[in-house]
Amino acid sequence: MNLIMINTRVVTVEELDAIQYLNEFKLTEKAYMDYISTIKYGSNIDYDLAKKKIIRNILLSREAHENKVDKEKRLFYYGNLQIMLNEKEKTICFIKNNLNTDYKFELDREKRKTLNYIMNIKEWKQHEQYNI
Repeated sequence: MNLIMINTRVVTVEELDAIQYLNEFKLTEKAYMDYISTIKYGSNIDYDLAKKKIIRNILLSREAHENKVDKEKRLFYYGNLQIMLNEKEKTICFIKNNLNTDYKFELDREKRKTLNYIMNIKEWKQHEQYNI
């Protein structure tokens, strides 16, 4: 049995459960296309990697609490990236980048690094084959 030791001061047990929960969500084709067309090096990202990165970004983001549109939808801000989940349909249904928002965001780099490790996400600087 392979055991991975995780620093729970960086990533909580609840966040590990959230990864499993969010993996059940489908990334809609429109959200996928919007994501890869607006992020840096997006053309090199396949569906599975895009979904992993979006889930990671949700865990690092701030949730908007004033969603007046629909109670079944949850809205998250990861810097200037807006991500919407539809909990009833279990979809990641909306991605919008380059937004100017009032949400203050400070990236927790240690948590991002740990989530990358847990979720097997390689950052671009680790992809030598792309020569980027």
